[in-house]
Amino acid sequence: MHLANITFVVLLLLSKCNAKSYRDYLLIHGIPKSEPELEFFKELDTFYNVTFWRKPSLVEKPVEFSLSRLNFADLIRDTKDMDIEFVTVIRDLQSAFDNQTIKPYIRRRMESFDWQNYYSVEDIYNWLRDLSDAHPHEVKIDSIGQSVQNRHILAVRIELGVPKRTSR
Repeated sequence: MHLANITFVVLLLLSKCNAKSYRDYLLIHGIPKSEPELEFFKELDTFYNVTFWRKPSLVEKPVEFSLSRLNFADLIRDTKDMDIEFVTVIRDLQSAFDNQTIKPYIRRRMESFDWQNYYSVEDIYNWLRDLSDAHPHEVKIDSIGQSVQNRHILAVRIELGVPKRTSR
């Protein structure tokens, strides 16, 4: 293989590895108020290149999706006579992604974990193990399989108020 061909293959592979940018993408929230609106929401990805975050399923159940600003302008124009309401939840998804921070969990310091921040999977699993160690009769951890990266997928079983068995 010639050097030019190798360079082309490497550049092609690198271009495929770049993460998609969500600059100028919006997160939109809507609630279908009737069966026709529900059907409209179900067809959104056919016409506007949306990515559903919460798929349409029932009337009065929220739907959330992302799409580019250009597609949103088309969506608003196409639905102006339909009385469908949309709310923009996030105006620039890429900025929201960029501003996310992952907080570290400090092993065996349960108070360093909270429900307001993001944590790595490893930190979440360590917190679950520490929780199980602190409450061995109530918290059980099991591996329920492996991810495509061959990492364990942990499940937690919490047994509160279960009377302890005594041997006779």
